[in-house]
Amino acid sequence: MTGKRDATSSGRAGRSAEQQQAPLAMKHVMRVWDELTEEEYLAWRVAANSRRTKAISYFKMVNLRRLLRGEHLTRLPPASKAFDGMPVLKRLRIRNQLGRLTLTLDLHRPLTEPMTLWGARPCNRGAAKPDKCPRLGWLSPGKSLHRDITQPYFKKHRAYLIQHQAPLVGKRIFIRLRREQDEGAQLYEQVQATVPPPEP
Repeated sequence: MTGKRDATSSGRAGRSAEQQQAPLAMKHVMRVWDELTEEEYLAWRVAANSRRTKAISYFKMVNLRRLLRGEHLTRLPPASKAFDGMPVLKRLRIRNQLGRLTLTLDLHRPLTEPMTLWGARPCNRGAAKPDKCPRLGWLSPGKSLHRDITQPYFKKHRAYLIQHQAPLVGKRIFIRLRREQDEGAQLYEQVQATVPPPEP
């Protein structure tokens, strides 16, 4: 279920909310950087050296990711988290109630950390993988093993589907989930399902 790192195309139609907030986020991160103590600067230098990068670059990478997840900034380098290799995604279920589709993710276990959600436009049934799989948003932690993703999926793709008026029955939909950790993104997990005929 794991694959390569997701290469997402950023649409030219307009800047996302995150893109619009990026300059403010960077200013906030740099303000905290300027407030660090000598001991904290040293900790970032040591951690960055082991990753063959600069302390300030590593600090920005970690804390910008934290801001995107809605978390507090850290003044010290994060401890590395071991990847347990246990899958989160179980399957994608699609219901077609008189042409109204609902998409639900079934999980092997509850989410204990925010993860990014990605979804491709409906593909031909014979497709082994999608050409593009843009990001739909975030899935927040929670106890439920069933997550309705209908709203973020169609918010992303509604304009394209209306413009092309392509029949959806028989099309294949690919959904991906990816851990976003301080030190970078993990490999994504992927599930897919075919749009069924309308229920009687």
